Amino acid sequence: PSLKGFFDTIGHVNMQNTTIFIILLTLLLFVSTRRRRGAIIPFSIATTGFAVMLFELILIFGFQIFYGYVFYEIGILITLFMSGMAVGSLLVIRLADNIKTGLSLIKVVELVIIAFPFALITFFQLFDYLSALSALLARVIMYKLLFLSGLFAGIEFPLANKVLLAGNENKRQENGAIGRTVGSLYGADLI
Repeated sequence: PSLKGFFDTIGHVNMQNTTIFIILLTLLLFVSTRRRRGAIIPFSIATTGFAVMLFELILIFGFQIFYGYVFYEIGILITLFMSGMAVGSLLVIRLADNIKTGLSLIKVVELVIIAFPFALITFFQLFDYLSALSALLARVIMYKLLFLSGLFAGIEFPLANKVLLAGNENKRQENGAIGRTVGSLYGADLI
């Protein structure tokens, strides 16, 4: 009840203008920080966090719409998402020494995240056909999409840390750069 005025105000916001503003802000940020990777990486973490949460919600709501219930399996759905995050993080941590250009890999992950909604749209459009073909197949694909959406965030966070912490080991420990880097990335993810 106390937030009614706030939500009424948000309900009158023009989404087209808001979207244009966000796109222009993103382009401005990209152009102004092109030479400074330290400024653009927290922004990519923030957008990845937003996108991945949106993917998770879309898939959970899609599950609710197609199957008519979600509470029976919500634990499984969230576990799949979180497992994807854990596997993505472990992959990057295990392969960190072999990753030479972390920034290039972050760009690839960002491109995959941009393309992922098209996979979701295709899946939802083909859901009836897949369900008629095999109910188990449609469910397994939905589970895999949840896992993949978590995998993207799991891959990107440790990569961003690696890129921002690249440099002299002694300098990182003396200046508290590790805590500052992890804190700024986590803060960007929470925004």
